[in-house]
Amino acid sequence: GLSLGSQTLSLAFFENRRLLLSRLDTHNFEVQLYTAQAMSVIYCVKLLSDVRSECTVDSAFWNEQVAAQLTELLANATAPVQTKLLDKQQGSIIALGYIAHGLQAALKALKRTWADTIEHALTSIQTATVEGLRMAGESGTHPAIATAWCSAAGEICQLGLTAGTHPISSAQFMTASIAVVKSAGNPRVHEAALTLLSDIALGSPDMALELIEFLQSTAGSMTKKQLDMHFKTGEALARALGRFQCTLVNMNWVFPLKPAEVFGDEAVGANAAGIDKLFTAITTKMSRSTNMQERQAAAIWTLTVVQSCPGMDELVPWLSKLHSCLCMLLSDRSELTQEVASRALGLIYSLGDSSLKEEMVYSLISLFGGNNGGSRRPGVDGSAMD
Repeated sequence: GLSLGSQTLSLAFFENRRLLLSRLDTHNFEVQLYTAQAMSVIYCVKLLSDVRSECTVDSAFWNEQVAAQLTELLANATAPVQTKLLDKQQGSIIALGYIAHGLQAALKALKRTWADTIEHALTSIQTATVEGLRMAGESGTHPAIATAWCSAAGEICQLGLTAGTHPISSAQFMTASIAVVKSAGNPRVHEAALTLLSDIALGSPDMALELIEFLQSTAGSMTKKQLDMHFKTGEALARALGRFQCTLVNMNWVFPLKPAEVFGDEAVGANAAGIDKLFTAITTKMSRSTNMQERQAAAIWTLTVVQSCPGMDELVPWLSKLHSCLCMLLSDRSELTQEVASRALGLIYSLGDSSLKEEMVYSLISLFGGNNGGSRRPGVDGSAMD
């Protein structure tokens, strides 16, 4: 992950933040992202430093200078799209999301809110971002701009948006994000929208059930050209449900704070209700479906979640059922499903205790050792293992 070293170094970068702002105009999207991440960290560190210091916080600085800078970025982000200014607009949108994320992380860690202009600026960013998402769900929006709004919205939603304390709720972001996924004809926009959905559920765990229902409903409609999206969807589910038990989330935590300082001790754990809903859908419906794409999704999602969250306690009660489900998929007519199921079985075996490992070995021997009842293939004869 990104590191700016000591607090002194981060504060030095903050004093020279105009240099970072100039990098937002670059044509390289990765450079824009890294620049925005750096800005997220230095704004977070600066606010933490100011509030925790023995000196009185310079409210005028935050409520005037910083708020004015955010307002300037917001004007760039929401201006009518012009081809020659596309990179600048994209960079401004991304920066808004990351800076808002950094400031909100600091405020949550400090258990404080900002009552004056800085809060008004953050409110304006949230409002503009959800409007940007709604625009991204419409045809004619430039893919770069749609991707940028998804990225910014994800940063804003990761820390949770509680109804009544935020002008825009997580539910509103979820509705707008689903519309982007449904309308996205560009793979990059589709992937960015999937990541955004996982960010929403990461910050607001109660949204995970709606996320799973939506993704399950779309799994069967993927085409052969979209197979990669099964893996991207699996990663989104791992991030949303594993939360800080997921390596994909931990790698992207860049703040000089422990996640529990921001989210609370209980809120960093895995989403048990979401995991149960996902694996229930996989083991009872998707893996037994006559739709090949749904069976592929069942295998791929299982592999991705188990691979990304190997130490998650919530996996343990499901290992035996997942093993049985994947054994069935080993004889699927899709070679991809067979290969992915085999890889997932290997991971599940490594996570099991001695009794489960013994059970798995005997089950595989029975499956491939001539047991007549173990090779019926869903999608070939329309039936599945009992």
